[in-house]
Amino acid sequence: MGTTKTEIFQNEFMRVVVPDKWLAFLGIDSEGNTSPKKLHIFKDACSEMDLFTHAGITVCYYEDANLGFLIREFYDDIIDITPFELGNYKWKGFLCRSFGYPYVMLETCDCYDKFIIMILTENGEHQIKYQDEDVQEILKSIAATK
Repeated sequence: MGTTKTEIFQNEFMRVVVPDKWLAFLGIDSEGNTSPKKLHIFKDACSEMDLFTHAGITVCYYEDANLGFLIREFYDDIIDITPFELGNYKWKGFLCRSFGYPYVMLETCDCYDKFIIMILTENGEHQIKYQDEDVQEILKSIAATK
């Protein structure tokens, strides 16, 4: 789904706004299969291969609030973020580094649905911040569709 203007990505699990100049595409699960529960949204990307060279957001959906965990021990240089409300959810998380790359890790859940968000804030010459207007637009729009 390439974008030339703000678009909506929607499937049986989630609905997310994809701003102008961002590319959305499905990710893969732990078995290497395309998963409708994992969505990559990368800024200024032209193809799915830009996942390796650009900054972007990965949205992971879990139907069971007891699944999917942010395991802090996997990350370095952890700094907690004050929980905040945005869109339909209250988000909590932390800033960190993984394999030298800076991330913002966020999660939210209600009784039935859980989202884990990974924001890769810097990759090569490409940078985003979770406070950026377009990043906030994406986070604010996230909603379960089930």
